[in-house]
Amino acid sequence: MLHNGVEWHEMQEDFAAWPSQKKEALHRLQLSEDPFHFLFIGNGYLRKGLRQLLLGLSLLPHRDFHLSVIGKDRRLPEYVSLAKRLGLAKQVRFFGAQADIRPFYQFADVLVIPSFYDPFANVTIEALAMGLFTLSSRYNGGHEIITPQNGLVIEDLLDPDAMAQALSAALHKQKTIASAKASRDSVKHLDFSKQLDRLTRMCLE
Repeated sequence: MLHNGVEWHEMQEDFAAWPSQKKEALHRLQLSEDPFHFLFIGNGYLRKGLRQLLLGLSLLPHRDFHLSVIGKDRRLPEYVSLAKRLGLAKQVRFFGAQADIRPFYQFADVLVIPSFYDPFANVTIEALAMGLFTLSSRYNGGHEIITPQNGLVIEDLLDPDAMAQALSAALHKQKTIASAKASRDSVKHLDFSKQLDRLTRMCLE
């Protein structure tokens, strides 16, 4: 099987700069440096599982975390209201669609992709290439590149406790220089140039 490729080499500069640019990005977005930072990226929140993510976060016993939600949805106000009803108003911020998401990759610790359907969510491999530990559902084809070293697969999207357990485990995966390098290196073999060579060979066979 040929997995999606990623601009691994092109992302090197942004990746290398994350330790120095994290504080600047958080300050620019008016976010605190202190909490653990989760990141969600996707359009169409229902299919992407944002409701399940919010429910899981609401079950965590400690609230020293923040979730940044990137992407658009015509029912955005409903999700904002849900976050408030779950007591997450201070922990969740909706940023809408963003032309440049690399600053979010730079300050985030963990990407969460609780999709109900995704052939292969590109953010899976982009986040890993930017050094993030990644949580994925089994319904995202990108879960095939998740290993115990670079992420976790959420066992049951419809079970809030299962989501909370995965999130709780992820809270122990705060991004460090060493962990970020390990996540990035885990997808080095999926650089676009290498994937193109593999695709060419497959077509010629």
